[in-house]
Amino acid sequence: MSGAWRKWAGKRWRALAAGGTAAAAAAAAGLTLAAQPAQAAAVCVAGGGCYPTIQAAVNAAHAGDTITIGAGTFAGGITITKSIHLHGAGAGSTTIRGGGHVLTIGTYDAKTEPTVSISGVTITGGLARSSPESVAFNGEDGAWAEGGGIEVPPGRDFGNGATVTISDSVITGNRVNPSTGSPSGIACPGGFPKGQCPFAPAYGGGIGTWGALTLIRTTVTDNSAGAAPGQPGTASDADGGGIYSRQGGLTLDDAVVTGNHTTAAAPVGRFAEGGGIWAGVPDFGPGANVGHETVVIKDSRISGNSVRLSTGLPATYGGKAVSLVANTGGIKVNLNTPVTTVQNTVISGNLAVSTTPNGNGDAIDAGMNVSAGSLNMSGSVVSGNRTISEAGVSEGVGSSGSAFEVDGGGTISDSRITDNYSFEDSPHSAAGVSGALGIFDDSSLLTVRDSVITGNTASVKSSTGSADVQGAGVFNDGLLALVNVTVSGNSGTATGPAGTAQGGGIWNGANVTGPPVRLTLQHTTVTRNSMAGSHGVTVQGGGLFSAKPATVTLKDSLIAGNTPGQCTGC
Repeated sequence: MSGAWRKWAGKRWRALAAGGTAAAAAAAAGLTLAAQPAQAAAVCVAGGGCYPTIQAAVNAAHAGDTITIGAGTFAGGITITKSIHLHGAGAGSTTIRGGGHVLTIGTYDAKTEPTVSISGVTITGGLARSSPESVAFNGEDGAWAEGGGIEVPPGRDFGNGATVTISDSVITGNRVNPSTGSPSGIACPGGFPKGQCPFAPAYGGGIGTWGALTLIRTTVTDNSAGAAPGQPGTASDADGGGIYSRQGGLTLDDAVVTGNHTTAAAPVGRFAEGGGIWAGVPDFGPGANVGHETVVIKDSRISGNSVRLSTGLPATYGGKAVSLVANTGGIKVNLNTPVTTVQNTVISGNLAVSTTPNGNGDAIDAGMNVSAGSLNMSGSVVSGNRTISEAGVSEGVGSSGSAFEVDGGGTISDSRITDNYSFEDSPHSAAGVSGALGIFDDSSLLTVRDSVITGNTASVKSSTGSADVQGAGVFNDGLLALVNVTVSGNSGTATGPAGTAQGGGIWNGANVTGPPVRLTLQHTTVTRNSMAGSHGVTVQGGGLFSAKPATVTLKDSLIAGNTPGQCTGC
């Protein structure tokens, strides 16, 4: 908040307070004041002459009013359906605590939704076990839980919910975990109703929103979606430990999202996604493919968040696959997101862990996953993120790993992708892992320029099957250009009775999305990268490995000092 704004706000508050005092005095004297045009007013909570609770103040307020909250701890479970301003005495002084949702902003399926701003508060202690969407979407209460700290439900016909701006605040210690589930239509063992895996989503431990959300100088920390200590693993899908932004747009400006968790656990857990943030539009379930999302993250930090999947479900049941995944510890950007912008942001120390002793669960994309649309990243760091997968049955080559996945075109510039780690152990079957930056799109070009990809590690282990590692630094299965980029000091290791270790710096080939697969290196150096393997593993392309029909174009670039060899398939 600028100094000029603070001065203006202070004058405005004093004027409103003075006006209110004059009106009260006139009423006491039996005088009648001339009617004035309706305008925003100030309503207070705590202190002499103020409302005793926030909900009482909200009920009394009119659209456009400012509710000022004094220091102290106030009861949550508040519903806001008006366009108001909620201002606390500071995140260290004003706390709003508890309730199924600490704040609910807007009304499910309403024709119009409010615009609300919040500043200077801590929102904590929410535990959502159900949401208004539950009966409408899943047919029963408690089978859909969203927004432990703040819930913004959808408007009419799955339309955008409320528009919310939060500044200078802290969202912490909130949880979301459904109390039951409904049949998903997917057959699985375990004695579930109708023999089907339950569908029981837990969305947005800190914030769950279907509207436009903006965070300014705000911290979202230590929130959780899904199973938590003292609670059973009732969530099948745990998305957005810190923030679940379903549509309408998400903007982070000088924000911190740290230490949030999504957990999908036995007996019903199948998907854990977006430990820090899940943003976009899903392609299944109620409201699928409705609306769109735009993501803007600038001058922010996304760190120390995690996704964890732990289940005994099998890889197949009734002749059909049972999908299991731990996807993206930091930021997961889903479908129907035309543009994702990331500027001057650090994405670090995030974790994706999958433990599926009977199944084929993958841990992928520890730091960030952009599943659709164009990515525009600049001046940012993706560092120290980790994927760890322990699978009973693996899907094989390249199925797990990476710290940063891009499934569309765009540009990454002036950025660093460093010191990320990927590991998979599949004792009883084949195992496959890829490295730090993964490209899966054969229709749009991703250009990485003036950047560094260095110090990343990929490791895979199998006791009985093929062990395969591809591209410790870069895994390209699409259209990629590296311009003035350093790819250096990346390493991979494959341990098993058979397998391949290819592309210590870069792997280039058709695996999932391609062909076509095309790689261009311009004014780029690929140096001091390495690949290694146990006896029986074929090791190739310490610097770059390219598999036909993929193509490689070199322009004023250097591939040198790699082990073993410089380039296979160039």
